[in-house]
Amino acid sequence: MSQQSNERIAQRVKETKIALNDYDETIHAIIGFVHLYFFNDETQQPRSDVKRFQGRRLTPLTTTTQSEKQAYVSPDLGIVIQDARGILGEVKKNFPKEDMERGNKIFVQLKNYDQNLIGWPMANQQIQSHEIVLLTHITTSAYAKEFYEKRFPETGLVFKRPFSIVEFGNVPQVQEFFFLKTILGEPTVIGRGEKLKYGVSVPMRVFLREYARTKLYDAEPPLPYLAELIWMHVCTPIAFENPKFEHLRKKQKLEVSLTIEDIVERLDEGFSFHSWHSQHPDHQPQVPRTKWVRQACQFLIASGEAEWIEGSEETQLVIFYQRYDDVTEHFVLSHATLEEEKTSKPMMLPGFEPTETADSR
Repeated sequence: MSQQSNERIAQRVKETKIALNDYDETIHAIIGFVHLYFFNDETQQPRSDVKRFQGRRLTPLTTTTQSEKQAYVSPDLGIVIQDARGILGEVKKNFPKEDMERGNKIFVQLKNYDQNLIGWPMANQQIQSHEIVLLTHITTSAYAKEFYEKRFPETGLVFKRPFSIVEFGNVPQVQEFFFLKTILGEPTVIGRGEKLKYGVSVPMRVFLREYARTKLYDAEPPLPYLAELIWMHVCTPIAFENPKFEHLRKKQKLEVSLTIEDIVERLDEGFSFHSWHSQHPDHQPQVPRTKWVRQACQFLIASGEAEWIEGSEETQLVIFYQRYDDVTEHFVLSHATLEEEKTSKPMMLPGFEPTETADSR
């Protein structure tokens, strides 16, 4: 490839790594914020009167959503305290500084949570009251606050329920912490608002316990991220059962046969927020979506690491499993290279074919 192509690939690799980090930190924010309400500081045990959910589909009691086409809302996080009060939260790690259109979309989405909703994880599926929280990274939280105070009033929309903005980020110390602090409003339920006012540090060991098995939420991850999950957490355990695995050398391959359905189920049960919903699985979509997994498999096929099983109508595939020093790095680079090859191919006009030359033979 030319130097320009290599430079574009390097830029794509950089952008993809940022997207991978954003996805990870969004999951951290969901876990960290919910942990404040779900975990009892005094007993050091989970609270029995608190329920939590991620991506649950809640239906408006009346057609008052800001989007006429939207039949339901699915917040990034939900908390229910004593089956009476709740919080719905949305995580936007990078709130836009100057993109007013995207800023408006974010607040319209939040405003859609500001109504009577049905589908809460209780017998009657309704709640007495709830509030709304926007979580955004420390580096962009000031933009969110400024947008709310200066731009949001121009839309004519007003929150009827309590609304807060909470910033988050990693704080490296002797022991690493995940930091959360309210910069606007005050979440009121079970007294966490006062703590959040001055900032709360959640030890990263919480994430080691929760995040070790939580790598997906109800937003589509970057393609290399999902490919890495399939490779490490679906293919590797199956390959490990093969007697040849122990002596597998670099570039040697083992065939692993899988169905799309099997991949979806393994990742949903083992690496999503599935455990949060074991007592109330209704209204919870399967994560990852079948569409996402199919696209990831198409990527593996395009990169020569898998192929569809003939006659399966693209529901079964064989993956040519091999060991890599850094699986994430491998798929990030592979994806960037494939994207560059797509964009660098010359466009051919109908009726024109490339001329064969001595160099091309």
